[in-house]
Amino acid sequence: MQRLGDILIADDDRALRRLLSYTLEKEGHRVTSVDDGAQAVAAIQDRPFDLVLTDVRMPEMDGIQVLRFVKDFDPEIDVVVLTGHSSISNAVEAIKLGAYDYLEKPVHADRLLTVVERIFERKALQKKAVALGRRERREFEFHGMIGRSRAMTDLFHNITRMARYNNPVLISGASGTGKELVALALHHVGPRAKMPFVAFNGAGIVESLFESQLFGHQRGSFTGAVRDQVGLMERADGGTLFIDEVGEISLANQAKLLRAIETMEVHPLGAGRTKHVDLRLMAATNTDLRRAIEEGRFREDLYYRMRGFTINLTPLRERSDDIELLADFFLNEARTENNLTVEGFTGTVRRFFETYAWPGNVRELKHVVATAAAMANGALVTLQDLPPDLRPSGKRANGPVAPSQTPPPAPVDDKPLTLDEMTHRHVENVLQRTANNKSEAAHILGVSRHALYRLLKKHDL
Repeated sequence: MQRLGDILIADDDRALRRLLSYTLEKEGHRVTSVDDGAQAVAAIQDRPFDLVLTDVRMPEMDGIQVLRFVKDFDPEIDVVVLTGHSSISNAVEAIKLGAYDYLEKPVHADRLLTVVERIFERKALQKKAVALGRRERREFEFHGMIGRSRAMTDLFHNITRMARYNNPVLISGASGTGKELVALALHHVGPRAKMPFVAFNGAGIVESLFESQLFGHQRGSFTGAVRDQVGLMERADGGTLFIDEVGEISLANQAKLLRAIETMEVHPLGAGRTKHVDLRLMAATNTDLRRAIEEGRFREDLYYRMRGFTINLTPLRERSDDIELLADFFLNEARTENNLTVEGFTGTVRRFFETYAWPGNVRELKHVVATAAAMANGALVTLQDLPPDLRPSGKRANGPVAPSQTPPPAPVDDKPLTLDEMTHRHVENVLQRTANNKSEAAHILGVSRHALYRLLKKHDL
C-alpha cells in the first residue's frame, strides 16, 4: 500500500543527502534537503512535511533538537534519525522522545525504503481508519449516543417517536448507561429544541435548599439570600426540566416537587406571586422506584405523575455488538484530544472487552480506553496498558476475568450471608480495589457519591 509524500532530509553530509534524495525521488516521493538543523526547522515552519530524516550529529542544532521541535510543532510528522555506530545511544534517546525509527550509517537503500514504506503504509491506514470512523460515527451515532445493537436502534427509534409529544418521560438504567444523553436527545429532536434544557441532580441538592433551588427566592427571604435567584423550573420555562437521580430526593421534597409539576406553578421563597411555567418534565433513576415505593422511600403518586413514557436503558454487558464500536470511537477521541499515536487494540484486549461485565457501563469503557491509550507504549493497546484494577488475573473457559468481576470470598464457615453483610463486604472490596477513591468506587458500584456516603455511614466503613 505505497503512499507518496513530502520528505525533508537534514544532514551536513552533502553526498549522503544526494544519495538519499535520489533513492526516495526515484520512488516518487517529493524531497527537500537542508544541511543543518536550523534550516530544517525553518523549512518545517514554511511548509508541511510527512516525514523528516535527520542526522543526529549536526553543528549548532543537532537532530535531537530537531526531533523535539517537530514533536512540539506537529506530532503527526514522523521522524527517522540517522546515526553512526558510535551514536547508537543518541538513537535510543530519540526513540524515547518519539522518533519512529533510526537508520545506522552507512544507510542502505533497501533498509531506507523499507522504513519509509512502512511509515507511509501506516499513515494511509490511519487516514482510512479516521475516514471509516467518521462514516461509522455518522451511521451509528444519534445525538451523541453510539450503537448498532438492536437495543440501541430501538432506543433511537423510540426517542424519535416520543420527542414530538409533551408527555413526561422516566428514564431508568444503571449508572453510566447515558440517561442524560437520552434526555438531551429527546429535547433536541422535539419541538422545544430551541428552548432551555435545564438539568439538576436530585442527590446533589442540599435538603434545606431544595425549594430555593427549584422554585427560586427573593433577596432577604432567608439567611444568606443576598440577591434574587430564579429557580430551575422557571429557567426551564418553554423547554425541558431534567431531574437526574430523582429517587434520591427526600419524601418531604418529593411532595413539594409533586405539587409544582401538577400545577406547573412556582412560588419563589419570599415572593408574593406565583408564576406559571410551561415545561416538559424528564426524570432519571438508577434505582428501582417500585421497590422504593414498597419500602416507603418514594411517593407512588409522584411515580405515576412522572412516568408518561418510560425508557429502560440496556447495560453495556447485554449489548456486546456496541463494545468494539464504542471502544474504537473512544480511542479515536483520545488520540485527537491528546495527540497520541496509538492506533488500535490487540486481539487479546478486544476479547477481554467483549467478556468483561462493565459494571460502570459506557462511562467506564470510555475511562478505560482513555487511560489505556495514554499509557500505551506501542502502536496497539495491550492488557498491560489497562488500569491496574481491571487487568485480568486469570483465564476461564468464557474468556478473561477482571478482578472487579471476581465475587467476594465466601466465609470460612460457609454460613449464608445476609444482604447487609454481602453489601458491606462488596463495598469494602471495591474501596480496597480503588485505594479508597470515593469517586471511582461510586462509579464501579453504579451509585452516586451521595448514595455511596450513605452506604459508608450505614455499614460503618
